[in-house]
Amino acid sequence: MARVYLARDIKHDRLVAIKVMLPDLAASVGAERFVREIRLAARLTHPHILPLLDSGEAGGMPYYVMPYVDGEDVRTRLDRNTRLGVGEAVQIAREVADALHYAHAADVLHRDIKPENVLMLAGHAVVLDFGVARAISASVNTGDVNSTTSGLAVGTPMYMSPEQAAGETSLDGRSDEYSLAVMLFEMLTGTPPFAGNTAQAVIAKRFFETPVRVDTIRSDVPLHVARAIEKALSRDPADRFPTAGAFAEQLAGQSGEWAAAPRPPEKPSIAVMPFANLGGEPENVYLADGITDEVISALSRLRTLQVAARTSSYAFRGKSDDIAAIGARLKVTSILEGSVQRAATRIRVKARLVSVSTGFPSWSEQFDRELTDVFAIQDEISGAICRTLESTLVGAVPAALTNAAATDVETYELYLKGRFFWNKRTEHHLIHATELLDAATVRDPLYAPAFAGLADAYAVLGIYGAKPPRDVMPLARLTAQRALAIDPSLAEAHATLGLVAAAYDRDRSAAEGAFHRALTLAPTYAPALQWRAVTHHVPHGRFDDAIADIEKARALDPLSLAINATAGVVLALAGRLDEAIARHTETLAMEPAFAMGHFFLAQSQLYAKRPAEAAISIARAIELSGGTPEMWALQALIAATRGAWADVGALRDRLTALRNERYVAASLLARVQLASGQPDAAMEWLNRAVDEHDPELIYLRVRSEYDALRQDPAFSQLATLVLG
Repeated sequence: MARVYLARDIKHDRLVAIKVMLPDLAASVGAERFVREIRLAARLTHPHILPLLDSGEAGGMPYYVMPYVDGEDVRTRLDRNTRLGVGEAVQIAREVADALHYAHAADVLHRDIKPENVLMLAGHAVVLDFGVARAISASVNTGDVNSTTSGLAVGTPMYMSPEQAAGETSLDGRSDEYSLAVMLFEMLTGTPPFAGNTAQAVIAKRFFETPVRVDTIRSDVPLHVARAIEKALSRDPADRFPTAGAFAEQLAGQSGEWAAAPRPPEKPSIAVMPFANLGGEPENVYLADGITDEVISALSRLRTLQVAARTSSYAFRGKSDDIAAIGARLKVTSILEGSVQRAATRIRVKARLVSVSTGFPSWSEQFDRELTDVFAIQDEISGAICRTLESTLVGAVPAALTNAAATDVETYELYLKGRFFWNKRTEHHLIHATELLDAATVRDPLYAPAFAGLADAYAVLGIYGAKPPRDVMPLARLTAQRALAIDPSLAEAHATLGLVAAAYDRDRSAAEGAFHRALTLAPTYAPALQWRAVTHHVPHGRFDDAIADIEKARALDPLSLAINATAGVVLALAGRLDEAIARHTETLAMEPAFAMGHFFLAQSQLYAKRPAEAAISIARAIELSGGTPEMWALQALIAATRGAWADVGALRDRLTALRNERYVAASLLARVQLASGQPDAAMEWLNRAVDEHDPELIYLRVRSEYDALRQDPAFSQLATLVLG
C-alpha cells in the first residue's frame, strides 16, 4: 500500500521512516480523510505501539512519519528460523495483545495484525501501522470496506478474521484478537492454521474448517497456551475472549508465566521453602537459611524423593504465592514450611508439611533444643518428613540424613554465614565468604563442608574474573581435595574439581571424571550439570551434550537465574541466537534487575547482529551493577560494530589502565583489540592470557569474536595448546 523511505528529521537530527501511499490508493482514499484518521491513531501512546510522529500530504500524496527502528520484524525471524521458541512467541503475543487492548479501549482497531507489522526492539514487540487500515477503510466508500476502487485489499487474507473477510462493517477488538491468534499459531508451528493456493481459498477455509490444536503439532506448547489459541480462533466472535487483555491473561497461565502446565511427577516430590527468621535479627538470617539448606541437602540424598533445588525454592522468599501456585511452578506434590527462632543458645524450629493438592498440612512438629543440637534437629526434621512419605517411598529411610558431620556451634555458624554470602555471588560477598569459610576450616580442620564451601568460593572468584585465576583456582583445587580427604561422598567438592580441571587446568579427562563422580553421588545436583555443560562440553563443540545437560539443570532448578542465564549462553555459542535471546528475555522476566542477565542478552544480541538492541541491554547491565571489566569490554565490541571508534578507544584505554589497579582478564583486551582491527595486538594479549591461565581461553574455538584470527597459524597453535 505504500513506499517507505528512510529520512533524516532535520529539525531534531534523527532518522525517521516516512510512508507514502501508492498513487492509485491515494487517489481512491483522498488525502484529507486519510490524514484525519491517521491523526486519531497518533493519539495512541503505549510502550508496544510504534508512535506516529507526523502526517500530511504533498502533491496529493498522503504520508505519515514514524521513528526509525534499527531492528527486524517477526516475519524476518520466522523466515530465518521457521518457528520461534515457546517463551519468545508467547511473550510477543502477550505484548501485542496488551497494545491491542489499549488501542481498542480508545476505539482504534488495527485490522492488519501479522508478523510483518510487529517489530522487535530491545527484545520487545512493537506494533506498527496502527490506524492505517482504519484510515483506508473509513476513507473508501465503494460499498465494500475491504477494498478500494483499485482493488487493493485492506488487511491480509492469511490473518483476517472471518467477519473481516466477509466484509462486515461492525468489527470490534475480537477481530484483531483472531488475527493475533493466527500469528501466534504460525510463530509456534511455522505455518498458519489455514493455507491455500489463493487468497480466496485461504479465506474460505476459515468458514468451513476448524484448525488443529497447536499442542498436537508441537508437544512443548503448554496446554493453557494451546487452549487460549483455540478459543481466540473461534469462528464466531462471541466464542472468543471478550478482550485482547483477557487473551493475554490466558496466555500467561495462572502463575503469570508461560511455562507449561505441570505434569504429575514420577515420584514423591517436595519443595523446602526458606525457613522464616522469627526473631527478626538480621544476624540470624544465616541460621534460618542454613537449616533450610541442610534439610534440602539431606532430603536430596534420598534417591526415591524428588527435591526442588535451593535456588528455585528461595525464589519464593517474601512472596505471597499460595501453596497450589508454588507446587505448580516447581512441579512438586508437597511443600515444607518452617520457622527458626533463637534466644541466646536456645533454638526453636517449627516445620510443617503441606499437600499441594489439598492445601492441608499432613505433618507438623516443633523442636526446642540447645543450639549445639542443630545437627540432630536437621536429622529429626528430615526423618519425620520421610516417615510421613514412607507409604510412597521405596526402600528404608536412613537414620541420619544430614550431609554435614557434627562440629561445634561456632564453626557451624561460620560455615552457614559463608554459604549465605557465597550465594549472593557479588565480588564483595564472595570475598567475605572466603574469609568466613576459611575461619571455619581453621576452627575445625575436620569439618568437610567448610572446605567444600571454601573451594566453591575460590573457584567462582576465578571464573568471574574477580581475582587472578592463578591466585585462587589452585586454592579451589586444594581445598576441594581436602574436603574429599575427609568425606569422599561430597558431590559439591567433586563438581568443583571438575570446574577447576575444565576451566583452569584444561584437563578434559580429569574434568569428565570429576563431573561424572559428582553426578553419580548426587544426580540432582544442578550446578554440576551447569558447569559440565558450559566448561566441558561447549569448548569442544559438543553442543547437543551441553544443551542436554543445561536443560536437565533447568528442569531441576527452574527458577535459578544463573542456570537460566547459562542456558542462554550455551544456545548463543551453539549459534541458536533467537532461542538464546528468548531464554535471556525469559530470565529477565523472572528478575528484571539481574545485571548479568542484561549482559548476556546484550552478548547474544551482538552475535545476532542487532547492535542497537545490544547497546540498550549493556547500558542497563552497567546501570544496575556499576560496571565490570567484561561489561565494558562488551560495550567496546558493540561500539565497534556501530563504527563508534572514539568510544572503542576510550573503553580500551580504560581497561588497560584498570589492569594497574585490579585484575582484568587479558582475553577481554584481546577481543577489544581484534574488534579495533588490531590482530597483532590481539595475539599479544592472548599470549598473556595463556600465561595468566585465563579461563575464558577455553572458548577460543567457539566464540565468534575470534573469527578474524581463524586463518592465522599462530592462533591455531595457541588454540591447540589450550584445548588440545
